[in-house]
Amino acid sequence: QLRYRRHVRGLILQAVRKIKEALEEHGIDYDLVVRKTESGFDGAVFTVYAPRTKLYGIVSPMKGHDIRVIIRPVYRGKIEFEHVKPRILTKKRPLIVGIDPGIITGVAILDIDGEVLRVFSGKNIDRATIVKEVEKYGKPLIIASDVSPPPEALEKLASTLRAKLYTPQQSLSQSEKEELVKTYLENLESPIEVEDTHQRDALAAAINAWKSFRTKLEQIENYVSKMELDVDVDKIKADVIKGLSIAQAVEKEIFRKLTLELKARTEERKVEEKTVKQPKVSETLLKEIKKLEKERAQLKERLSEARKEILELKKQLELYHKQTNIQVKTVREIQALSEEVRRLSEELKKYEKENLRLKQEIADLKSLIITISKHNYRLAIPVTTLTLTSLSKAEREYGPIEKDSIIYVINPVFVQKEALSKLVKAEVLSIIAHKPEEEFTRSVENQGIPVLKIEDIKDHIIQVFDDIVLYNNTLVKCAREKKKELKEELRARKTLELEDLIMKYRLERWG
Repeated sequence: QLRYRRHVRGLILQAVRKIKEALEEHGIDYDLVVRKTESGFDGAVFTVYAPRTKLYGIVSPMKGHDIRVIIRPVYRGKIEFEHVKPRILTKKRPLIVGIDPGIITGVAILDIDGEVLRVFSGKNIDRATIVKEVEKYGKPLIIASDVSPPPEALEKLASTLRAKLYTPQQSLSQSEKEELVKTYLENLESPIEVEDTHQRDALAAAINAWKSFRTKLEQIENYVSKMELDVDVDKIKADVIKGLSIAQAVEKEIFRKLTLELKARTEERKVEEKTVKQPKVSETLLKEIKKLEKERAQLKERLSEARKEILELKKQLELYHKQTNIQVKTVREIQALSEEVRRLSEELKKYEKENLRLKQEIADLKSLIITISKHNYRLAIPVTTLTLTSLSKAEREYGPIEKDSIIYVINPVFVQKEALSKLVKAEVLSIIAHKPEEEFTRSVENQGIPVLKIEDIKDHIIQVFDDIVLYNNTLVKCAREKKKELKEELRARKTLELEDLIMKYRLERWG
């Protein structure tokens, strides 16, 4: 059953893509709402803004075993919303509109001061219906989404309304949306009812967008109030949200108001011209122009003061940022120094441990020196392997190999004939090694040099390091006895071999 569901969802996804491509290829405007799952779509609704006849040959109804495509015409009619009675405004106030698109679409309308005007939702609400309902309350300035990136339907709606599309840096979680709406509703004088999650998500999107501009909007109100300017604050707010600076928006509004006032007064003069003589009209108009110029000069002076104040505020802000950066830098430096102290403390512990180890080694070496001086210990010449290269290296470091030297072979595995011949020629006393290979021992002892295992002579040596072994006179005595025994054994073996050879010869000679 699960496999069948995945199969059906995949078929729905393919059908949606096919219809979408067909509509876009023919330039037909549409909105798309889907019910998504991990493996595809459970269903999808296209709202197409075109007559039914225009879809002939582009999209056709389909009824299959697994999925169906239904085309249903929509007849426009009046839709009633029950939540808040509409406030029809004669003045087109800028609005913030939160939208939660879907099979059921949620819409929340706020004015630019954050006051809620309407919250509603409906099934399969098309773009035209939303536009018509929103424009009853003013001019949409911001279309807000609660997810990032925003749905394609919101991008199209913002484009239709020529509004700014606001999206959060990251999608709002369910808990964030619940908290936003709860806090907002608690502060309302006249409570409203939010009936479903679609209305809640739309309201959360609108509130989040309003809060992102709230500080700047409050700065505008304080600025205009402080400068005592008789201007349309909402228009200034709208221009700032669209991207202008506060100074630019104020200057634009002052210029607009002066232009309108001059135009209105010019119209008044034209009416008066019909009843008053020309010389008198000209004189009155001249006074009026002088009065307007004086007002304009005053406004320019206020604007200049405003610019100076903005510049001063910018300087204060830069100073604050610098101080903040210094504080941040100080905190970072303290953190860096703390980390450095921690690292150095760890290094100090390592060095203290190493120092203790070295002290112990020095003490051990002192004790060893005393032992050596008492018992006449000598160095067994260390070689890595029994090769000419290793012997040459040992002679460079410890001096020439002389008669009765004892050689310490660290890796007693391989025997080079040339190296062994050199030791025989030098008349070394013995070779010592850790667990030598049998072949190694046999090859060396066949040349008359005894091989002593370190495990058997521990009482006669001191192993200072892995490659340094010292031996006493007792080992020399043992090695000489061993060499003598080995010499006699080799002589006896040769005698037997010679006797065998003579016997074989006699047998071959006389039968």
